[in-house]
Amino acid sequence: MKSSPADLTSQKSAIPSKGAQTRYSRVLLKLSGESLCKEGEHGIDSSELSWIAQEIKKAYDEGVQMGIVVGGGNIWRGANRGEAIGRVTADYMGMLATVMNAMALQDALEDLHIPTRVQTAIEISKRLDEVRFMDSIRDRLKVMDATALTLCMENQMPVLVFDLHVKGNIALAVGGKKVGTLIKE
Repeated sequence: MKSSPADLTSQKSAIPSKGAQTRYSRVLLKLSGESLCKEGEHGIDSSELSWIAQEIKKAYDEGVQMGIVVGGGNIWRGANRGEAIGRVTADYMGMLATVMNAMALQDALEDLHIPTRVQTAIEISKRLDEVRFMDSIRDRLKVMDATALTLCMENQMPVLVFDLHVKGNIALAVGGKKVGTLIKE
């Protein structure tokens, strides 16, 4: 197994560690996105991801508290964006790639019974029970294209946005039950 490219920044802490061999009780681990895939490839390789999670577990089992920052270069490289994608959009795409990697790592760590939290500066999703048409359009919630949303508003047709992949949600929605977000005037 290749060694993963990672930077380790540590901070001494008053919190005692369980293991006698740990020098630091709190660390910040920076993983490159490329550490999650095979060398020269893209995406996320489950064997690489599992290996990294197992290595993190060793430190966790010694009582080390760990913050992990993961890159997104295995999914998106903003430097290779070309002319069709603007710099700001490319930066956001890169941030989304880091979130995708963080979620994959979270899954792998939680499978090993390590509690995790994914944090990001990007507001990924915020579920609203109800929102007005104009607020949805003004805030660019992008539940559907603005023209379709405007037509629904003008024709006083409420829109219910819900997770189609949850078994029974369609029946609940047409039955008037509370599922998802209701967009109305």
